[in-house]
Amino acid sequence: MGEGTQQTLRRTAQATGKDVSLWYRRDFFSAAGWAGLFVAIMTGLMGFMRYMFPRVLFEPPTTFVAGAPAEYPPGAVNEKFKKDQRVWVVRQEDGSIFAISAFARTWGARPTGSPSRINLSAPAMGAVFAAMGRTTKVLHRDPSIGSRSA
Repeated sequence: MGEGTQQTLRRTAQATGKDVSLWYRRDFFSAAGWAGLFVAIMTGLMGFMRYMFPRVLFEPPTTFVAGAPAEYPPGAVNEKFKKDQRVWVVRQEDGSIFAISAFARTWGARPTGSPSRINLSAPAMGAVFAAMGRTTKVLHRDPSIGSRSA
């Protein structure tokens, strides 16, 4: 709205005896339109800036060099990488080598290892598993505990 139009509106309002307003309806909608345009442009600009930064997780690599097979005696569990890589390296009697994760993903499970064997105990269900996933011990709970009705 130009200066001339604003002055004309003021003179017309004074001539008819109405109150002169600082904000007329046209001024309000004009300001609201410019504010909406500014918000739309800023939203697009912020989205573009977010697009410029990649969504990357900076995590340690999932592979590592475990060394030569001669470093692992047959029939033993090696705990060399338990702290750094969270794995046990096991070499079986037949010469095959595999790694077991020392990170328990179930709630309450505790991986425990000794130089001769590895166990995974799950106290929530009362079981103990061997290195190859076989159940070695199952603690049977009393079925009446926790299911009593009043």
